Amino acid sequence: MDRAEGFRALFAEAYGPLRRWAHHRGINGPDADDVVAETFTIAWRRFDDIPADAAVPWLYGVARNVARNHRRGEQRRARLARVMPRSAPVPAADELADALGDLNAPMLREALNALNNDDREILQLVAWDGLEPTEAGIALGCSAGTARVRLFRARTRFAAALDSVTQRANQTRSGRDRSLQEVPDVRT
Repeated sequence: MDRAEGFRALFAEAYGPLRRWAHHRGINGPDADDVVAETFTIAWRRFDDIPADAAVPWLYGVARNVARNHRRGEQRRARLARVMPRSAPVPAADELADALGDLNAPMLREALNALNNDDREILQLVAWDGLEPTEAGIALGCSAGTARVRLFRARTRFAAALDSVTQRANQTRSGRDRSLQEVPDVRT
């Protein structure tokens, strides 16, 4: 039996018991899925270390350690959440569009979607998340100067994309208006 077949057999034998094990310890839903998935990830990496005569108990030991790490991580996140200041909610695209006046949300989304991921990310970090260009540079893993240049270029490309979207919308509107004017009067 090769490694993949052996792993599939182990998975079929142990998945249900590991899931029940997690449930009996108060680990439910997505957290239980995470613990079981991480357990099988470790089992795949260390497949040659699994004792042939005690594979399922070995997996329980791995799951126990994974669950402990998971709990410690949750405790760290909870402590951090208590210490971190609460930030103002980020406005949705619709709210942002309202704040920008006559620009409507679909046009804003279309212009943002026309940008590449890097441009969109730096614009969102600065405009929506309220970061300074220097802070955005840290978040993106680049220098403050590089972040400023990227922001300038992204703003330029966003303005061009927004202008293009606006022009298309205006052409569509004026085309509809013209076609309405050209409809013959059929009242007889």
